[in-house]
Amino acid sequence: MGRPREITDEEILTRARECFLEAGPTLSAAAIARKLGISEGTLFNRFSTKEQLLRRALGVPEPRWIELLVDNPPNLYAQLVRVAHSLLVFFQEAMPAMNLLRAAGLRPDETDVETDEPPPKRLHRELSRWLEREQERGRLADRSPTVRAQALIGSLHAHAMMRHIWGKTMVELDDETYVRHLVDTLFHELNESSEEHIE
Repeated sequence: MGRPREITDEEILTRARECFLEAGPTLSAAAIARKLGISEGTLFNRFSTKEQLLRRALGVPEPRWIELLVDNPPNLYAQLVRVAHSLLVFFQEAMPAMNLLRAAGLRPDETDVETDEPPPKRLHRELSRWLEREQERGRLADRSPTVRAQALIGSLHAHAMMRHIWGKTMVELDDETYVRHLVDTLFHELNESSEEHIE
């Protein structure tokens, strides 16, 4: 008999995520093991329960857009567009997985949701503080940074949700055009400065 197929935990999680997104959270661990070409016992040696497998496979991706919140970027308008586009990608990746976890009766992040500041609020705070710092430098008009951050996050979240659930969005624009129009609308004062528009 040949050696059993070697497979990494990351490969298992990637394939399990694909399987859950295609078939739903009720898909059995045995079915996933078959698709992976491994035994159910091997699967449970790596992940002790199906809930653990669900959580790991459908975990919310890292919010990499936070890395774009750099202070005093040379082109603030371009940076706002990058932040907004990265936020939209984050929602597009996270939303299907979060919906499946909720359908399975699980919360997206069991360790954080009971705290006073769950992950979405923490991310809103980071964006608000960045906008406030740029406002203090005089690069943004004196507006509420928390409301602006909420408007940006909420609009991008709604755009991603509509596409995920209905296959259409309320504003039928491609993602890049929508993001630019949204930034133009929320931060229109930047358009008055020639140094701030995207090259």
